[in-house]
Amino acid sequence: MFNNMKIGTRLVIMMALLLLFMIVIGVVGLYAASKANAGMKEMYQNSMIPAIRLNEISRKMLRNQIMIAKGINYPEHMNEYLKEIAENRAVINKKWDEYIKNADLSDGDKVLTGNFDAARARYVEDALKPAVAAMQANNVELIKQIQVQHIQPLFEPMNDALKH
Repeated sequence: MFNNMKIGTRLVIMMALLLLFMIVIGVVGLYAASKANAGMKEMYQNSMIPAIRLNEISRKMLRNQIMIAKGINYPEHMNEYLKEIAENRAVINKKWDEYIKNADLSDGDKVLTGNFDAARARYVEDALKPAVAAMQANNVELIKQIQVQHIQPLFEPMNDALKH
């Protein structure tokens, strides 16, 4: 078939075939890159954003612990600490609501979030609210008592529930 063609015609056909193969390879490469990009975006949306939210919740909870301890050591700045605790609680509530609303949770994850919700509710009611009330009353001795008897024992299970 190629024997009866001129060299120029053979070269044109070979160049056309090479060009066609390059176009096919380029299209397949673009398709694969778009699939990889979509997969990375999905992984970011489903894994990284929830992890960032949970990390921020953890940091704000720990910051509340620090503010309560500062209230014991520096009671003259109690209003600043109370303000930051209130701001942190608002951020925690917002981030947790976003996490629950936007996360694609498996059945196991739903159990874990339920565990955290229960531990957090107990911590807020039995530890954080009484500590804030004691801080508002500027009662350092009561803050110390609440810290030892309620905050420390309830913080660990709540924090563990968040990390698992």
